[in-house]
Amino acid sequence: MIGYYLPSADFHYFLSNLLISGPSREFVSDLCNDTFPAFPESFLENDDLKEGYSLLLELKKRFPSEEDFCLAFQDEFTRLFLGGPSMIHPYQSVYLDTINIGGVLLNGLMMGESAERVKELYSEYGFGKTVNLPEDHISFELAFLGRLHALHENTGDGAYLAAARKFLEEHLIRWAPRFCDDFYDAADLLKPVAKILKGLVLYEYEALMLTTTGQREAFSPAGCNADNQ
Repeated sequence: MIGYYLPSADFHYFLSNLLISGPSREFVSDLCNDTFPAFPESFLENDDLKEGYSLLLELKKRFPSEEDFCLAFQDEFTRLFLGGPSMIHPYQSVYLDTINIGGVLLNGLMMGESAERVKELYSEYGFGKTVNLPEDHISFELAFLGRLHALHENTGDGAYLAAARKFLEEHLIRWAPRFCDDFYDAADLLKPVAKILKGLVLYEYEALMLTTTGQREAFSPAGCNADNQ
């Protein structure tokens, strides 16, 4: 087992921006010109990160030009995240919350308690969203993790890593792996991103557990399933 490499704040921000705005031209250019950064060796011990990275590097073979590649990426992002019959829902509330409407318990809806809970956490750490979407969007939760990593990188204070671990335990890891499976099933060009995102969340949980508690512990979805039955 190679030692864990903690994901950087910038890596979280990269994925966050991709999931709120779609693949950038710079991202596509890096893939086409073989300048996309290599993943740390320890990342590639996670099966999802390894598969996602490999799939990502293969994508450029499908398109004759960067322009075609970029347009296809943006078309798929629009279909999945902005509207269409195969639209996916990147919100914690959709996966975890039950809402009482007129005495009827409903799930799979947006703007549940999760959005309010993460909003309070964001405020505590001086994090603000930049787009007018509910606070429990996957992009904001990733960016918040990035904020905690940035605070640790700038101060060396381990309390920020402990806060990141707690946020993963109580929020992101309880729903993101299932969202990523739905994302992967609905996607074509963005399948590598779904794999990388799932791998990052699972990898980071193990890395933060080891860093902050000294315990090596893989995530088990059993407890999360029990919470929502």
